Amino acid sequence: MTDAPSVSIVITAHNEAETIVATLRSVASQQASGRLEILVVDDRSTDGTSELALSLQLTNLRLIRIDHFDHPSLTARQVALDTGLRAARGQLVFLTDADGLVPPDWIETMSRHLEKADAVAGRVD
Repeated sequence: MTDAPSVSIVITAHNEAETIVATLRSVASQQASGRLEILVVDDRSTDGTSELALSLQLTNLRLIRIDHFDHPSLTARQVALDTGLRAARGQLVFLTDADGLVPPDWIETMSRHLEKADAVAGRVD
């Protein structure tokens, strides 16, 4: 059994084949200390989003695929977020969209702010 990561990054995706590779590269290039876990929650994509994410062969990537949606009160995105948050193992959990590019110091900068708060929001391009 391996140690839990210090940070989990949850990325929800629905038909994001055009952007998922750039997003994952920006997330994977974080200058953060500690172990990093990347979770992509693929919400019923039909455009190869999952395959492109896996093609990067990131050793810290976990792909969770949602193939069916019928929740009575939550939106599909809310179900994807809930799924990712429940699966995250990190002490800290970060969220970004599948079309976002995060700066290399994103985790380090946000982590410093979390020392004084329960939640923070930061820049994503």
